[in-house]
Amino acid sequence: MEHLVNVGSKCYLVIDHIKAIFPVDSGMVKLLKKAAERSNMVVDLTFGKKTKSIVLMDSGHVVLTYMSRERILKKMKGGSSNEG
Repeated sequence: MEHLVNVGSKCYLVIDHIKAIFPVDSGMVKLLKKAAERSNMVVDLTFGKKTKSIVLMDSGHVVLTYMSRERILKKMKGGSSNEG
């Protein structure tokens, strides 16, 4: 069975397919996001909230989420599975 991590609003990612999680304030991450947008490889899971982290998947997709990088990492390590 594949392990999942909740990245907000009952949206889940398969942990084994996550390559990296970045905070959005880096210039390189902004370039990564723009390149993914040009290739139609962005999945926006912010639901209108401020983007706090960007998840790079092994498929090349870039997932935008309103959860912080630290919070996602905590959940991946077995922390609280609750969304709130």
